[in-house]
Amino acid sequence: MQLTVEQKSIVETDAPILVVRAFAGAGKTSTLLEFAKTRKYKKMLYLVLNKSVQIEAEQKFKGTLVKPITSHALAFRHTGARYKHKLISGLKPHEVEKALRLADELGREIGYRGNHNDDLVIASVVLETLIKFLYSPDREIQGKHVHEHYKRLKKLFNGIGGLDENAIKQLIVIQAKRLWSKMIDIDDRDVGMLHDGYLKLFQLSDPVLSEYDYLLVDESQDMNPVSMSIIFKQTSQKVFVGDSHQAIYGWRGARNALGFALKQGGVDRYLTGSFRFGPNIAQVANKILAIKGETMKVHGLSGTDKIGKISDGEAKTVISRSNAGVFSQTARAINRKQSWWHVGGSEGYRFEQILDIYHLWKRQFNLIRDPFIRSFTDFTELKVYAEEVEDAEIKPRCRITEEYGDAVPDIIDKIRRKVGAAPTMDAAEIVMSTAHKAKGLEWPYVQLDEDFIELCEIPDLSKYSEVEKRELLRPIEEDLNILYVAATRAQKNLQLNFDLAMYLGR
Repeated sequence: MQLTVEQKSIVETDAPILVVRAFAGAGKTSTLLEFAKTRKYKKMLYLVLNKSVQIEAEQKFKGTLVKPITSHALAFRHTGARYKHKLISGLKPHEVEKALRLADELGREIGYRGNHNDDLVIASVVLETLIKFLYSPDREIQGKHVHEHYKRLKKLFNGIGGLDENAIKQLIVIQAKRLWSKMIDIDDRDVGMLHDGYLKLFQLSDPVLSEYDYLLVDESQDMNPVSMSIIFKQTSQKVFVGDSHQAIYGWRGARNALGFALKQGGVDRYLTGSFRFGPNIAQVANKILAIKGETMKVHGLSGTDKIGKISDGEAKTVISRSNAGVFSQTARAINRKQSWWHVGGSEGYRFEQILDIYHLWKRQFNLIRDPFIRSFTDFTELKVYAEEVEDAEIKPRCRITEEYGDAVPDIIDKIRRKVGAAPTMDAAEIVMSTAHKAKGLEWPYVQLDEDFIELCEIPDLSKYSEVEKRELLRPIEEDLNILYVAATRAQKNLQLNFDLAMYLGR
């Protein structure tokens, strides 16, 4: 292939640690392919984010000594296979409470007497603490892993003598260790093994990947700290590729390995030319990045593109911030009798839980299938719990239930029966996705939903010092990244949402 100047520089660089900062659509995979071809006798392990990317990479790197694999697939062979009989995709607070018999245990230890909702709040803090440990590079559960929601337990334990903040944290650490012990016990069926659990065990085994000359790490801006710990201990040459502005998994404990690699002496290279879109969409991307203080600019190389309303009758993709946004867009498509498609499949958006919350709202307890939702006595109790632990999944689903009311069962039934669904994504009039599921994908015509961050609410940062700017940006940085990811999925035509259009106009 004909390499750009930036790509040629990367392919020709041979350093112990190489950092490639690639903007959206800038040809990072094709660059890595050329990198591998020029070193055709070198064995390379290529760590990718998920299974679908692995399958795609296996085709693209066919004929080379590059082995694409996910961190979890690598770990499964060494530590996960023995847990096949008890693998689970997730844990819920009510399952933790039951497995640990938390109410009874705390009753014996500290004289705790709480209600069901209180029990679930405690269980959620214990679970979040374990998850934080699983994501960390640390070797044992410590006080620093206790989730900040532990502060809300003070009022639950009010009146129990001797329980200051440190005592509460220690109490949570003990319960999180009990949960971890049950998880790694092959014979314990009360607590299943999470995929992040056997990845943690792999890291704790101090693996050596000496059979590879190079370790290539894709999506390095969203790297699991556990995987980072494994990779940075290896002696192989390393290539980290990613885009710091596409870091959108901080809520899952992800860290930016690009910055860390640079601090370890990595050689810095950029890919700024995007083959996905032209100058107009690039300008929108640069305006979003400018809020964060980015001075490097993405350059659109694909020719003519457009910002504006997508023509009626043109097939398009609507990207939402949340699953609730996808639900609303689907309801509209069904009402308008437009053919639709959900990226990744409808099941991944967990609309069935909205139905269970609706049944709770209607007090139709016998119809609730999700044991977690069924564990609440009424809709108000669920809402209070979601607010208490800031549950990012439950809160918007409660809002959907209140907004759509008795229309919920009919909408979900039509989604389940695929009423109006297209046979393939290419045949759909409207493709729907969240920004997270759209990552790595692209479409000719993209419309942004209205549920992204409201840029017009951000103060004029030019009035603040650099330190103040960083403090103001920290809580909204990931939301800005999510908007950037969504906007840069478009190839030919990007239809802005109202807020982004107003912000750019201002």
